[in-house]
Amino acid sequence: MSTAGNIWIHLIPLLVIVGGIATSWLPVWPGRPWEFFQNIAPIAVCYAGSVTYHTMMAHHEKYQTWITLDVSTDLRVHEARLQPVEGL
Repeated sequence: MSTAGNIWIHLIPLLVIVGGIATSWLPVWPGRPWEFFQNIAPIAVCYAGSVTYHTMMAHHEKYQTWITLDVSTDLRVHEARLQPVEGL
């Protein structure tokens, strides 16, 4: 897949998450906003890290920085999935 394709593949879900929360289309769990954001934030951060990496990877002098950002956000999602959410 091309870099432009990777940008769009990660940008669209990120915009859906942010737009969904902003417009209440993606409702925050009633009485449990912290648990909701504890689950959704790592996913949004992962998408944002990937969009940033694929957008900036043409700047080869900083390539290591951008790939580290992309991989570390992916790892954060997996780390968050390993932590149980209280009461779920």
